[in-house]
Amino acid sequence: MEPLLAIENLSVEFPTPRGRLRAVDGVSLTVHAGEVVGLIGESGSGKSTVLLAVMGLIPKPGRILPGSSVRLKGRELTCLSPRAYRNVRGYEIGMIFQDPMTALNPSMPIGEQVRESLRVHRYCKSRAEERERVLQLLEAVGIANAAQRYRAYPHEFSGGMLQRVLIASALACNPRLLLADEPTTALDVTIQAQILDLLREINRERRTAILLVSHDIGLAAEFCDRIAVMYAGRIVESGPAAQVLAEPSHPYTQGLVGCLPVWGGRRGRLEPIPGTLPDLTHLPIGCAFADRCRFASDECRAQPVPLRLLSDGREVSCVKAEEVMAG
Repeated sequence: MEPLLAIENLSVEFPTPRGRLRAVDGVSLTVHAGEVVGLIGESGSGKSTVLLAVMGLIPKPGRILPGSSVRLKGRELTCLSPRAYRNVRGYEIGMIFQDPMTALNPSMPIGEQVRESLRVHRYCKSRAEERERVLQLLEAVGIANAAQRYRAYPHEFSGGMLQRVLIASALACNPRLLLADEPTTALDVTIQAQILDLLREINRERRTAILLVSHDIGLAAEFCDRIAVMYAGRIVESGPAAQVLAEPSHPYTQGLVGCLPVWGGRRGRLEPIPGTLPDLTHLPIGCAFADRCRFASDECRAQPVPLRLLSDGREVSCVKAEEVMAG
């Protein structure tokens, strides 16, 4: 079955005084209708840049490199004009941005900001119908007294309520695909759980596919059907969420899992991943994780390490995957 979203060999570069920074390097990923896929990794690994590329929002002077492909329901998006992309953005693809305080306009009532997408895409027949649709959306995401809160401004809401407003705005035109860029960042655990329950309900009831970006592998493993792990702009492992968490096949994934505290589980100090991310302006020819990896050999550094299919159906970019899983 053809995926709803198909990303193939996506590469994104930004010019810097020290050279061209490759923020995303040859990423390939699929999301099927009704599926929840997690994109995880530490800060700076390129996760949010992938979402911005899908939305056609890579800021200048950054650019998507030739040979990259982003297809929605079989339609190539990278070749669209800015005007044509506006017809896709918000209508076929919705996005929940990371920080609601910067994503929302502080000088506009929240109801008008949710209505904006309906107006741009002419989703409703009249202004009254648009207002009614906004009230339904606000109630659907758990905002009480929607009619009174319609004229309220962002500073009158808590962080959790603002995140709900962003979700309502992203769902305004009932898109088939929802991109969620760390939607629970800076929220307390109670509000985190409420936001994730809301997204799960949207996924189940509307069959909306979700591509979730997170640095929290535990959260992603609980919420997602599949997980793709990113490191230095590349996907290093992908597969079913529970399987990736239970038996990681890449040393980087193993390191992420090893950093997770376990309630009532192992004792002693958590083991951090040694070292730091490589310089993205001078990525190595071979595995970008080699200098931080206890399994690394000359073979890892000598040539590119492509994703390969394991016998259990997972994909991993590691020549020592079997050794990693063995211990």
